[in-house]
Amino acid sequence: MSRRREASAQPLRDGFARRKAESAKDIYVFDSAKLTNSLLRDGLIDEIMACVAPILLGAGTPSFTPGSPARKLSLTQARPLSSGAVILNYAVTACGSAA
Repeated sequence: MSRRREASAQPLRDGFARRKAESAKDIYVFDSAKLTNSLLRDGLIDEIMACVAPILLGAGTPSFTPGSPARKLSLTQARPLSSGAVILNYAVTACGSAA
């Protein structure tokens, strides 16, 4: 990320960090690989929810961008839906951290 983009993203990350520290409520991020990766890099995401849909598109936007930090994910819940989709919940820890 360029220094200019990094500087413009800092207030957003600071806001997320402040909100997370001040509130017991969850913060959700939908369909933003760049924001998700930035928050992962800063250690501000502690859970990932993913939906696996029963369809192969053959193309699309990756959920995680190249250069994303390595993270250990621990499955906490798998919920199948009547549509055939499955909602997967994962706890996030830094690689090498205890789960």
